[in-house]
Amino acid sequence: MSASPSAFPRSIRARIDNSTLERVPRMFSAKIEDILSETLQNSRRAGATRVDIHVQPRLPSTPNSQHITISDNGSGIADPSILLTYGRNGWSRELVKREDAAGMGFLSLARLGCTVTSRPRSLNGRSYSGWGGEPHPHQFTGQRPAAPPAPRPLNGRPYSGGRVELAPDHFTGKRPAAVAPCEQAPWPHGTSISFLIVSHVLDIRRAAEAAALHYPLPVTLSGLPDSPADGETLPRRDFLQDAVHREAWHGIDFGVMVNGRKHFHDPTINFHGHTIETGFPEISSVGGPTWSIRADVRDCPDLELVLPARKQLVATPFVPRMHEASTHTIYRAMAAHPDPRPTYKTWTAARDAGIHIRPAPPHLHPWRPRNADWCNNHEDPAAEILPLDALVVDFEDEPPLSQAFWRAAQRAGIAERLYRPDSDLAGYEWYDALPRITGIRVEVIAGELSRALEDYPTDDTPAGSRPDAMTMHLEIRHPDGSTTAIVTDADMAFACDQDCYVEEIAPLVSASSNLQPFELADLIYSAFFCYSDDAEANAWETQRDDFMLEANRIATRLLCSEDEATVDAIKEMVCRHIRWIAPRERPVTITIDRNEISVSIADTEPQEAA
Repeated sequence: MSASPSAFPRSIRARIDNSTLERVPRMFSAKIEDILSETLQNSRRAGATRVDIHVQPRLPSTPNSQHITISDNGSGIADPSILLTYGRNGWSRELVKREDAAGMGFLSLARLGCTVTSRPRSLNGRSYSGWGGEPHPHQFTGQRPAAPPAPRPLNGRPYSGGRVELAPDHFTGKRPAAVAPCEQAPWPHGTSISFLIVSHVLDIRRAAEAAALHYPLPVTLSGLPDSPADGETLPRRDFLQDAVHREAWHGIDFGVMVNGRKHFHDPTINFHGHTIETGFPEISSVGGPTWSIRADVRDCPDLELVLPARKQLVATPFVPRMHEASTHTIYRAMAAHPDPRPTYKTWTAARDAGIHIRPAPPHLHPWRPRNADWCNNHEDPAAEILPLDALVVDFEDEPPLSQAFWRAAQRAGIAERLYRPDSDLAGYEWYDALPRITGIRVEVIAGELSRALEDYPTDDTPAGSRPDAMTMHLEIRHPDGSTTAIVTDADMAFACDQDCYVEEIAPLVSASSNLQPFELADLIYSAFFCYSDDAEANAWETQRDDFMLEANRIATRLLCSEDEATVDAIKEMVCRHIRWIAPRERPVTITIDRNEISVSIADTEPQEAA
């Protein structure tokens, strides 16, 4: 039976269900990195000038179990109920507004439990009870009273510290935690938190060093096997140390880095020592460095981080404004650089923002043919100033065609005019004005007949026969859209697809060519050999050697004779598989006659008479 409309409330109000407390231990990962980061942030907010991390020797009964104590000399905790009052804290309203301090970082210890000792700083130089003087009029159950008692002087007695031991059940509100006096609390004021964690000492060191690296206060570490007896001050570094340009914006210091990011997840925002990665822009230059941004937060209330762990930015309207400001900061850094080489897109975007960057100069990388084996492709030569007669090779240069074209270009003296296209430069006037080779057509001449390469009848041609000549017709497209052609002689081409088997490779070499077998074998290798990473394939070296054996056979058969190709193949096989077992100073004769193989080893050569 459905409820009547009158049974529903006329208004609703947000509230927290009691079951939420049971999920408190899952708000943080309970890793040492989170615990150190959150605890150090609380020490900083408490006005500490130093933080000490001490690791006691591991317990013999539990390997890798470490007892860690984090102490500071901050203002201490005046009211211990703050520890278990989630969403409230003892910070000033001004600090809460500046940093969005939510009072939830202490929950990073909820799964492990901990012991807290603290001695609050006296107000206006007066001493007061703190935790261990006259007791608070309420039991510490984790529920903050409506009006906590005000500190009262103790007639000149030193103000004392307090201690509370918290287990996971205390964090979830299942039972109250007792507060006791503790004269061993930090003196003259401060807070100490101890907990037991299962973690290797190397992981603890790495986490401590990471937490201290960009933290504004000195942090000391002691107790580790490799720590000095009196501890060590962990290294600190300015988050923007390597910046080539800095600017302040809305309480954030931007720093521009040149090739600053080594890994994708490198942090880009430093929140008082707590670093996170966010989607700041990166700008690549043409053949130059990558420009990136880092942000060091000083006082920026508009920057909101996802609570409680603060590992992401809240997608507020402030974020795109910050990204735009960071992008303009990079533009200004590039504008101050003597050779920024911006892409056309970057150059126009900066110009539209009122920032003038020097445009990229008329430099391009010289064109070189591609190899079929991607493992064997080398970087293009460095970019250089373009000659007046430069040509951009702007077609799909598959290895068989590009290798043959490169040889023809070298023979024709135009190889030094060829340059590789760069789409990042499209839009610059000098780049758009370059003529481009947009296609190549190969003609094969045999007798009085001239045919396109793809129509040449390789299957019907007698083995070892060679065409009379070949020409390459380069289609040149000009900036105005018109096309012309450059015709150059060629002495070789491949009349087969790139994906053919090695036995199907069909090189064509003109009758007048002086191409040597080893040169043709190298061209076949560059145009067709491609390493296979199939599980059943051999190693790269074995695949290469087997391919080169067949390439040499094809080249020798075409340029010399079938018999010479067979002889070379036999020699190669003997060198690879037989020569190493033959006696060094005794000639070996191998005779192969149909299905019979005979082997003879000559006698030892007679020694000379004494």
